[in-house]
Amino acid sequence: MSHHTALAHVERGDFVSAHKVLRANDSGDAWLTAAWVALERGNTRGCARALAKAAERGAPAARVRCLHGLRLCATGSYPLAVVTLSQAAQDLGSDPRWLANALVGKGIALGYLLRLAEADASFAAAQEILVGLGEDERAATCVHNRGFVALQGGDVPLALALFDKASDGLRKGRAEALVDRASALATAGMIRDATAVLDEAERLLVGRASRLAEVAVATGYCALWAGDLRSAAREAQRAQDLFRRQRRPAWVAVADALALRIELAARQGRECVELFAAVRRVWRRCLKWGRLVEAAELLVASGNPEFLRIVAAQRRAPVPRLRALRWLARARVATDNRRLFAACRAGMRASPEFTDEFVATALRAARRPRDILGWLEPGVDLAAFGARAFVRFAVHDGELLACSVVRQRIQVHRLGPDGTAEVNAFRLRLKAGRHDGEALDRRLFGTLELGDRELVIVPAKGMSGLVWAALPTCAGRPVSVVPSAAAWVAASRVGPGVGTVSVTGPELVHASREVTMLGHDTQESTVDSALAAMEGVDVAHVAAHGRFRLDAPLFSSLQLADGELYVHDLRQLTRTPRILVLSACEVARAEAVAKIVLERGTQALIASTLPVPDEQAVDLVTTFHRRLRLGDSPAHALAEAQRAHGHLGFSCFGAG
Repeated sequence: MSHHTALAHVERGDFVSAHKVLRANDSGDAWLTAAWVALERGNTRGCARALAKAAERGAPAARVRCLHGLRLCATGSYPLAVVTLSQAAQDLGSDPRWLANALVGKGIALGYLLRLAEADASFAAAQEILVGLGEDERAATCVHNRGFVALQGGDVPLALALFDKASDGLRKGRAEALVDRASALATAGMIRDATAVLDEAERLLVGRASRLAEVAVATGYCALWAGDLRSAAREAQRAQDLFRRQRRPAWVAVADALALRIELAARQGRECVELFAAVRRVWRRCLKWGRLVEAAELLVASGNPEFLRIVAAQRRAPVPRLRALRWLARARVATDNRRLFAACRAGMRASPEFTDEFVATALRAARRPRDILGWLEPGVDLAAFGARAFVRFAVHDGELLACSVVRQRIQVHRLGPDGTAEVNAFRLRLKAGRHDGEALDRRLFGTLELGDRELVIVPAKGMSGLVWAALPTCAGRPVSVVPSAAAWVAASRVGPGVGTVSVTGPELVHASREVTMLGHDTQESTVDSALAAMEGVDVAHVAAHGRFRLDAPLFSSLQLADGELYVHDLRQLTRTPRILVLSACEVARAEAVAKIVLERGTQALIASTLPVPDEQAVDLVTTFHRRLRLGDSPAHALAEAQRAHGHLGFSCFGAG
């Protein structure tokens, strides 16, 4: 039974103790376990030697073949892994635990080969076996792996839903699951969240070099997308070194492709013959090992017309991501605007992942204000805003733009360089008690002809946390902040919920006054009771301390009686409150809060992006609720409350 003891040590990450146990046992089972330990530590040669010993010592041939297939999968030899694991599965019919191992490994190989339906079927078969054996955690792993398949197919919402479904059955902190979740978050554009999850995964993967190398690649991509080229280059180099030592050529090609993309980004479009020669070599190696997406992404990132035409001419595009890359390449080599715009529209339909790239490509060619707004806000219904003024800010090629719609007249205003630094500086001054927003106000609104109309604003990237009510143009004016025009239209059509509720957290000395104002008791809420209470109500008022996490906004939280209610927990609600008020916290700095609740049925979120002492928030939210009961819209009610008590960092997110 010593190999079972070794397995227990491996589960705890104690590889040294596992090796001590295995060295004292010369059985076939012990050598099989040694092979698996070597594989987890990234030693593919050691795995092969241990498998040979296992075969010599009489280990079942089908189990040896299964582990050999898993080794092939780890090295990136996916076609051969599928053949080997298929044969192992046929021979393991009376050995259900190992049959499940073979099916899981086969599913992973098929997933990387983009044979997604077959991959999902393989994981489903393994899941059924493991449920029958009562191995709930391994069955949950199969559910998680089906999320990996959904992610490969470009269905990020389904992937995240499957990851959430699997999470309850997985051992807390299972690092492999964290890596896949981070990939989904990065694909959805939540780079900071993804990076924070990868940091946690790395901490848990000490000693497991094979997985650490994959974390390095994922972290490198996140840093690249965030514009941190120095960190990206460091992670790419780490991944290259690890994969080469582990003799995993498919993954070496992936790491090399990442390193080249970082160098291309650093050159900012400057051509280099030697670099293009390296791009061609690595592209061919990626194709050889079946890494079609990485190959296409590298060629598109090069910007070289010859390489773009190669991607544009591709016929095989089994997943949405590849189809979108093909359309992006076609757009960038188009010889006229008609073809360019058609390719961009087709690419955005193929996959939302590359929307920013398609919009940027189209904006470089667009000239008319209506065309520019149409690309920034596809399908926008100008009549929906009525007498309101709509302003859509955007950063394009380092320049800040504002598209305004007033009385259905569209204007494009070029506001100079990207204003992220000014926004951040203004926020810091506000936190220090200084309210000198005149210069930023002139920059953002000085050329816009808004009159005294109610405003609907879509901020640009880099404007997260801007307190709009602190700017003279917005002070005392109803302002609605939304992620897109479409989100405002959807929120404006939300119907009423049922009743009103209050959610209270500990250590808020003024919470009872707030809650009494709504006619509710002051019993402190738990996470579960809060989520249950908020489901489908008309107005929910939350009086609780909050914590904003810059590194991982989805893990920003509200402090309740039994712990933290995280932003991502709100996804559990089928329908969020029509109006949600968060007082005395800065959790609204997490843009994910507004995004999640607006997608799930909220009309307006009233919350602050600054830390607010709870005694100051009481009067403002009391006035807000009074005006709301008198029939004011959320944005009007908030504007009236701010006229009386100051802005306190509060904004109305949604259709006010």
